[in-house]
This record gives sequence, C-alpha cells and structure tokens, in this order.
Amino acid sequence: MLEAKIMKNNFSLEIQSSDLSSQIILHSIYLSRLRDKSNDNQGKIEFDFQKNWIILTSFNGYGFLRTKIKCKNEDVDKSIVKPLIVDIKDIQSLVKSFDALNSDLIIINYSESGFSLTLPSTSSKKVKNSIRVFDSGFPRLTNRGKSRSIEDIDLGMFTSIFSRIISSNFLTDSGSYFDFIDLIIGEDSCRATTGNGSFFSSIEWGREDPFVSGSSWSFSIVAIAMILKIVKKSKSKKLTIVEYENCVRYKLDAFEIISLDKFESKWPDVNSIIKRSNDVIVSINVDSAKSVRDFLTPVLDQAHRDKIDVPSVSLSFDLSEDPSVEIQSNFKNEMYLTLDSNYLSVDKNENGVSVFICNVSLKSIIDSLNISSSTTGVEFKMSEDEFNGHSSPVLIEHIDDEDCQFSSFFAQVE
Repeated sequence: MLEAKIMKNNFSLEIQSSDLSSQIILHSIYLSRLRDKSNDNQGKIEFDFQKNWIILTSFNGYGFLRTKIKCKNEDVDKSIVKPLIVDIKDIQSLVKSFDALNSDLIIINYSESGFSLTLPSTSSKKVKNSIRVFDSGFPRLTNRGKSRSIEDIDLGMFTSIFSRIISSNFLTDSGSYFDFIDLIIGEDSCRATTGNGSFFSSIEWGREDPFVSGSSWSFSIVAIAMILKIVKKSKSKKLTIVEYENCVRYKLDAFEIISLDKFESKWPDVNSIIKRSNDVIVSINVDSAKSVRDFLTPVLDQAHRDKIDVPSVSLSFDLSEDPSVEIQSNFKNEMYLTLDSNYLSVDKNENGVSVFICNVSLKSIIDSLNISSSTTGVEFKMSEDEFNGHSSPVLIEHIDDEDCQFSSFFAQVE
C-alpha cells in the first residue's frame, strides 16, 4: 500500500516509480512547445496532492495538460499541502537520475520550500536529490457558457485521419485560421481542413457516430498535434471533445488537454477549390508520385543550404498526344525530373491549352505527395480561370484511398 507520512510543514509520499516517470514524459512532450518562453509560468509543472490522487498540470501558453497518479493520501491536510510548482527540466533530470536506480517505489518529499525524491528505507541505496520550487501559480480556469460535445471518438480513427493534415509549418501563433483545423460534418461525410494561407490540406471520410451531421468545429492545431504526440506514450482508446465559450477540453483515458485557443474569424471557402471544374487533370500512379517526392526532397534540402527564402519549382505539363510532365527547380536549373506518357494519363477540355506551366512552392508539392499505404495514384487538377484575381491554385487529390479522400491545394508562385 502506498502511504503518506505527515509532519507539521512537510510530508513524504510513496508512489510507483514508473507512474511518475511516465507522467513526466507526457508533460515533457506537451511543454516542448511554448507560446512565450519569457513567461515565467510556461514550462512549469504543478503537483497538486489530493486525497487519492496527485494531479499534475502543465501550462504551455496555449493551454493545459492534466494527468493523475493514483495514490493513497487520505490524511493529508489541504491547508498544509498546497500545490507545488517546479520547472519541467528540473523534474526531468531528477526523475531520470532515479530511473537509473531501478527501484519499483520512490518517495516524494514535500515542503513549501522544497521538493525531493528519495528511495524507500528498505533500499540498500541511500539517495536523495532535491529541486527548486517556484512561487508563481498558473492561471485558473472556470468553464463558461453552455457546452457542446463529441463523445467517445475512436482514437485510432481520429489519429489516422488528423495526422495526415497537420504540418508543423502551420503553427504560426497568428491567431487566425492558420492555427486551427476546420471540421465540417455533413449528412453523409466529414471534412477536416488545415491551412497556412497559401497551402491547405483537406481530408474527407464517411460520417459515423458520434459525429452529428449539420455541425462545424474548429480545433486548435497545437492541441491536436500534442494529442497525436502524447497518445503514442499512453494507452488511451477514446477521446471526448467538450467546447465551452472560453476553452475546449480534449478528454482522454490517460490525460486531458485544455485548449485556450478559440477560433473567432471566418474560415476560407475550401469547397470552391475542391469541388471546382478543372480544365486539366493529370494522373500518375503511386510509384511515380513517390519518385517525384523522393526527387524533390534533396532539392528542398539544397534550397535550405542555399538559404532560399521561398524555394519553388516549375511544373510544365505537355498535354499533346504524347504527354509528359517536367519538374524543374527554379533556383538550380540543372535539377529537373521528367515523366513521359508511360507514367501518366491526361484528361483535358477540348479547347484547353496544349501546355500548362505553373510555378509552385517546393515544400507545398512535397507535402501534397506524402503517400498513404492505400493510395493507388495521384491526380494533379488545374484550372485556367483566375481565383480572387490570381492564378487558380493547383489541386492534388489522392485516389482510391480505402477509408478517406485526401487532397491538398496550394497557390501558384507568381
């Protein structure tokens, strides 16, 4: 039985070493991205000692991560045992040093001015390490307004879908739609979309419970990205999302993320691109798509080494009876790749152009060609019409995906 020993201004609590270690790993992942590194509260973790739990809360500026360690702490006097805050890097080092000792149990020693770990008295090793504590406290959050929720979402399905449309490039701190996932739930299908202003990824799948038709949601990309990372280290199977006026709570079996980011502006009309009529459709099989992506990746690496601000490539589609596609770097002309008619097929309007040329972001096309196992090919879809006074975006769709339809579109570089 895990026990607590109470003294006037401090106490000792025995817990499982693996419980503490696994929890610190989750909070370390969550605190790997801070909104404001100069903010003293961010990058810290709070230990709140309660009757049957130690509640751990960390704050990264975007919101909170909350986890629990089971314990027996029935006699703790709440007026004495106040929440204690430490730096995540300090507790990481402390826990790591004790992990190396291979003890099943570990003792937390608490006082208002200190936090330390020791081994049980039965251990042959006598070790004690302490870390500093901080006076600052986290902002407190009270749910405001009427709530709505999506309950018991299958986490396997959720992660497989949302992981395909999240890129670290989308984390902009802009406060605009760049930082959010737009989810539209229709009668028969759901569509989730992310974007950074010039590049958008969108995925559509058949609607099933618990998604309720006729609703729309906006999820923080930071929150979803953290869920995708943390869930790999937990045993959670279900996700419930509860939205309030001032926050969104993502509740999982092993942890809870509370996002403070709320979407307040208007999302762009992605359907005007995805559902548009196209003048040119060029289809390539999955092996050719992988070859294009594998060719472009070192080109992007070279652009980074050359410090090119917005590296781009030229796409030249020859739509004659013997069609071909040439992809050429715009900053090193000797870097190019050509696919001939053996690797592609073309569908175009009778009165359409015979050659279609456009310049696009190198990173955008690489992101668009990330291939899932069930994709059999990729379609480049292009329109000759203008879009909001500019050249129409290039649309790329993956075909024959078993469970969902993935697409992306990105602006031409003019």
